[in-house]
Amino acid sequence: MSVYCTVGLDGYLEDVTEKMRLEEPLVCGNQRAHAFQYTVYADEDKTPADLTGVTCAGRFLRLDNGTAVEPITGTVSGNVCTVILPADCYSTPCRYRFTMDVTSGNDHRTLMWVEGTVEQRNSSTIITP
Repeated sequence: MSVYCTVGLDGYLEDVTEKMRLEEPLVCGNQRAHAFQYTVYADEDKTPADLTGVTCAGRFLRLDNGTAVEPITGTVSGNVCTVILPADCYSTPCRYRFTMDVTSGNDHRTLMWVEGTVEQRNSSTIITP
């Protein structure tokens, strides 16, 4: 069963890394709730790129205190790179930066840069007379 929201971008390996803001907050206590995906194309006709020998990993940096969850092992299937966030990413309320990197031999490239917040869910009960 898939229990995650997919945040996806697509483009070419040569593209400038695009920075995006995720307006939807992550919620403390979740795990595997978000999958970050980047679909790589070889040309403007959307021909799938050959990613043979390419590996994918993510890095989750808490901007408030500088601690990181890394590396987060990703997968490459066909021309799609995917990183699913583990529970550690949802453990502390914070502002964060997530980056997805691909590596092939000595070549290293950041495909995705996402910033957002992790928020504590409000579990208090309000009782009015």
